[in-house]
Amino acid sequence: MKQRTRVELDMTVCAGPIERTDAVIDASGLDIDNLLWHAGVDGHFDPFTLALLDVESGEPLPIQWQDGLLSMIVYGTVRAGETRQLRLSFDALPWGQDPVPPRKNKFTDRVVVTDLGREVLFSKNERELCRYKHLDEWKPYFFPVNGPDGNVVRDRIYNAEGHHFHHGLWLAYGSMDHNSVNLWCEDTRVLPRRGPTGRIVHQAFERFTFGWVYGLLRERLAYRRPDGEMFARELRTIRVYAPTPETRIIDWTIRLEEPQDTGRRGITFACRVAPSMRLEDRSGGWSSVRPMAKPGKIVQGTDQPWVDYSGPVGDGWNGIALFDHPCNIGYPRRPRAQGYGIMSVGREYPQDDAHRGGAVGLRYRAYIHNGDAEKGRVEQAWHDYAHPCLVVPGEVRAIDK
Repeated sequence: MKQRTRVELDMTVCAGPIERTDAVIDASGLDIDNLLWHAGVDGHFDPFTLALLDVESGEPLPIQWQDGLLSMIVYGTVRAGETRQLRLSFDALPWGQDPVPPRKNKFTDRVVVTDLGREVLFSKNERELCRYKHLDEWKPYFFPVNGPDGNVVRDRIYNAEGHHFHHGLWLAYGSMDHNSVNLWCEDTRVLPRRGPTGRIVHQAFERFTFGWVYGLLRERLAYRRPDGEMFARELRTIRVYAPTPETRIIDWTIRLEEPQDTGRRGITFACRVAPSMRLEDRSGGWSSVRPMAKPGKIVQGTDQPWVDYSGPVGDGWNGIALFDHPCNIGYPRRPRAQGYGIMSVGREYPQDDAHRGGAVGLRYRAYIHNGDAEKGRVEQAWHDYAHPCLVVPGEVRAIDK
């Protein structure tokens, strides 16, 4: 068998103007084939041999390669204006020799994705992170979403409090008028009427991936009118991270073709928090509003489009924040939150000719954390998402094995 070649690349992670703590980073501009050429290696990349090292501490760091994107978690704090030195290494295989997975998979510290039929389970080290419910639903959604002390979102509740269609963490389509199809109310009896109530229907999963940094699912969905007619299609990619015992991240990336629909074609990323986290109790009906005995907190970014809802969960205090992304159309859109437990960020599908017959891409993040917005470093986490660390490649070298 021809000899493998070990390739090493020194990299510098630059914090920029924001302090970073336990940062999740995508090195989107890193071209492995180009690195091999510069190292003088005639071969191809073996993704099963990837390793990442913190040069100063000598500690290994989580690393993952997916669809040409290198993702990592840099533990500890990198102060504003400072850098961290890393070393990436991997094997290059001679042409004609295929990568071979390790004989024994080690699941420790991996985010594992398990298809349970009606729902998809994300877990890490046998601890449940969240579940994605997709089959025979009005719209797919996450429930539960577990923070350090327990679940932070509400399931369906049919009682005097109302809004049974507010449950979990979800993406919906439809506006507050009668003209467009409504894909969020889940009931034709909701008054005042919000347009004909259709469904976002799961069609197929294209991929499941688990790894050291995140677990991934990729799904195709159909937007259907009440009579079943499809008027739009969506490709959805969801990544779930658990970088530390105190934090979870759920990233949504969607590609939505232009809906063949009239009226205001609204797109909403929303969450209904667990009942214990609310500021006010409306379980006696909407005419009976009283403050919770131990109310939660709502905090919005001063100059950034994020909102955080935190409150009592189990034996502790946990929170969940929603982030808008600068690449989204109509950015920034100010998120909303109300005392009875709902929060969201939304936008209109563009009406301009540039998007006619085409598609738009949208990105959102849910950030789950311990404590309130300050303790959970929510503003820093938003900057990690919207203005990520810069990864600068340095010297690359080949080492014969």
